[in-house]
Amino acid sequence: MKTESLWRLTFDPAGTPQIFCNYRRVVSGVNVRGDWVEGELRIPLQRGVEVVDLVDSLAPFLRLLGNDKYVFTLDVWEDKTANLVVGSNTYGPDIAARVAMMDFLIAMSATGRKPLNVEITGYVDHYWQFASCVISAAETARVLETSKFRILRSYSMICTGLSKKTGVPT
Repeated sequence: MKTESLWRLTFDPAGTPQIFCNYRRVVSGVNVRGDWVEGELRIPLQRGVEVVDLVDSLAPFLRLLGNDKYVFTLDVWEDKTANLVVGSNTYGPDIAARVAMMDFLIAMSATGRKPLNVEITGYVDHYWQFASCVISAAETARVLETSKFRILRSYSMICTGLSKKTGVPT
């Protein structure tokens, strides 16, 4: 079920920030709605575990390897309402949506391993940061089941090094 995002995910916050998904915010005095996402954000933790079979034992020994990782996906819908102007040519929102699809793929293929900040709308005391995150897959599509000029951006991420930070990211 599509819902308005209560999360902001910012990739490479100290370099060239890319906001993968944004929450409701005020921009130049105007209330801007958050991005549409598929359901609530789910971030599963996967832990490295070695299972050691012990001779004459009823149960194996479990050894934590300490290499936690978080593998998750994020689907975001974006509506294109403005025309695309390139030089002296003006294109409608349908072309703008399709151009945005292709530009999204170029932007994703240029990403490396960077931090990922996670913020919750209305919570300014803390935010969370994955020290290292890789976009392992990205997908985009022009959504035709609506009268709007909508595209889907889908991110698959593998992240490590989760920590909680004080304040608002700068």
